[in-house]
Amino acid sequence: MKGIVLRGVILSVIACAPAFAQPEFTTRPKPDVPPPPGMSCDDVMTNAELKLQTIIDADKKAAAMTHMKAAEAAIDKNDPAECKAQVQQALDAVK
Repeated sequence: MKGIVLRGVILSVIACAPAFAQPEFTTRPKPDVPPPPGMSCDDVMTNAELKLQTIIDADKKAAAMTHMKAAEAAIDKNDPAECKAQVQQALDAVK
């Protein structure tokens, strides 16, 4: 009788082994990585525009687009720091 119970336990452990070997049990999305500091504002804007294309919510997209227009105005004023800040705010608006 002990042999049958022991075999059942061993088979259960073997059957569950692949589930325990998984690195993570969740599929949370990974956080956005900030752009490298050496990227130009044009490159940062292009990267943000690609990310914004996947947004479905119209309200979030409209809020982000106001920041993107402000970023374009900052480019015209030759202010890369303000441009990058506005692009980051646009990305934060869609989260």
